[in-house]
Amino acid sequence: MRLAELLRLTALGIALMCWLDPPVIIAPAPPVIVNAAVVHSPRDGGPARSGETFTIAEAMNEVARQLSDQLAAAGTLRVHEVSAGDPVPCDALQPCVVITEGAAVLVPGDRKGPLSIVQVGDGLSPNVEAKALSIAPAHIAGQATARVSLAAAGLRGHTSRVRLFDGEAVVGEASHQWTSDGEVALDVPWWPVRAGARTLVARVVTDGIEERTGVDNDVADRVLVEGERWPIVTFERRPSWAATFVRRALESDARFDVSTLTELAPRVSVSTARPAPLGRLDAVRVVVVGAPDALSAEDVNGLDRFIRQRGGAVVLLPDRPITGPATRLVQQRWRERLEDQASAAGPLRASEWLVVSEVGPMDLVWGQSSDGAAIVATPVGAGMVLISGALDAWRHRTADGAHDGFWQATVARLAAGVGATVSLDLGDGDTTDGDGTARVLARTTRTISAWQVTATRTCADGATTVVRMWPADATGAFWGRVPVGSRVDCRLDARVAGVGEASMPLGQPLAVDWSPRWTQASMEAVATGSGGLFVSDGVVGPLVDQWLRARGTERRPEPRYPMRSWWWVLPFVASLSGEWWLRRRAGLR
Repeated sequence: MRLAELLRLTALGIALMCWLDPPVIIAPAPPVIVNAAVVHSPRDGGPARSGETFTIAEAMNEVARQLSDQLAAAGTLRVHEVSAGDPVPCDALQPCVVITEGAAVLVPGDRKGPLSIVQVGDGLSPNVEAKALSIAPAHIAGQATARVSLAAAGLRGHTSRVRLFDGEAVVGEASHQWTSDGEVALDVPWWPVRAGARTLVARVVTDGIEERTGVDNDVADRVLVEGERWPIVTFERRPSWAATFVRRALESDARFDVSTLTELAPRVSVSTARPAPLGRLDAVRVVVVGAPDALSAEDVNGLDRFIRQRGGAVVLLPDRPITGPATRLVQQRWRERLEDQASAAGPLRASEWLVVSEVGPMDLVWGQSSDGAAIVATPVGAGMVLISGALDAWRHRTADGAHDGFWQATVARLAAGVGATVSLDLGDGDTTDGDGTARVLARTTRTISAWQVTATRTCADGATTVVRMWPADATGAFWGRVPVGSRVDCRLDARVAGVGEASMPLGQPLAVDWSPRWTQASMEAVATGSGGLFVSDGVVGPLVDQWLRARGTERRPEPRYPMRSWWWVLPFVASLSGEWWLRRRAGLR
């Protein structure tokens, strides 16, 4: 009967403890919360390693599973699927891991926590990648230049060829022979085939080799090809040989609509094409000034408004040191230098020079002589001032046309950068219905107190939608949401009252599925720079160990109530049942 009594006491003890419900104070280690980003790219369906059928997407999911299994009860791995170029789905402090085959994600600059990177798959070797394409605005009547950034691995001694496509037409080509692995920026000359907003595709191939992947060989960018001639003004308060020969070079170029105003003597001037006075230069892109030392204060005021408010470019062609009111346009200190024989600064040759005493951080040197910078462009306000210190370059022109070609290319570069009186740009949308963000920028030398901006989307079927425009972050800048959707043959038209108008086609997305990429060296730098680890061999144990060590030794006491568990019902019922069975066996009730 002692066993029956023991079982009875056990059941009573369990019931008493459940009634009292005593807490138990424990201090467990804090759980580890880790966000994992599985980065998808166009290579997801390719093999993770040479000769295997295991895809990159499957390999990334397997790494996430291993990390979750090894964390086990010590923490939680939150897996997020993101696309290349997206921000990492992590807060500023918690540990984060990126699982990728090389596709890059955006890491915010204010992130403080450790970021580890796990690379899956073989390294891309041999392979060449088209990383970026940058194209300045171009003109239909002249050659333009595109810059393509390439990255290569395992291609030493081989030649990669870059072709630029406008639709099916090849509009430019250049090649590069690799002497080592790494990145290069290649300038590709190209010729526009049609005016308007165009999408160019840069495609790179390597002769005599089969690359590991071809999904990263194309990159695209949009460019505006202008069809109307760029308005250029040449202005001289006294005759200047330097300005005369530059004007002749520009007049022979079909891209420029050149007008001229030259004063031969007081109250005697010669002009062509009725040039706009210096106070009204809204439509003009570039003003070429000869003999800037002869400018009046009123002239300089007009040029200053043209530079700062219109965002225009001014080219100063001195034939002697610059003095007088024009010094307000000069940002550097120049010194004169005379030589017995002509020397060169870029394609220009001269024997009389002005050179910069000290080049500033904002100065762009476009021509370097043996004694210093002689052709310098400097941003001023919204525009640009370029000064040529080759005072007598017109005397030393050569038969190869280098002098004329330099000034044609220089003024074209400035004019393309200035832009039209009203420019219109459409950014990619961030909504599911395909809307885009339209940006209108009006440039004028006048002061406008009340801007009137209208924009409409018009399609081939006659449907017209008014786009509401809002002030943006600069004077004369406005933005609005444009419904693009799936419609085709649509145009966006914008008009700024008293300034001008612009239009562009809609619904023409970039044609290339391209994703930003990391090299192995950049992945190591990103991971180690944040205090994380870089893993490329699939061994993820060190990552988990680092997370567990980083959680610290702080313990927070927590009350636990073990008697609230329903499992206590089993020993309670077993004790009562055993006690009842023993009593009945002994003949007791």
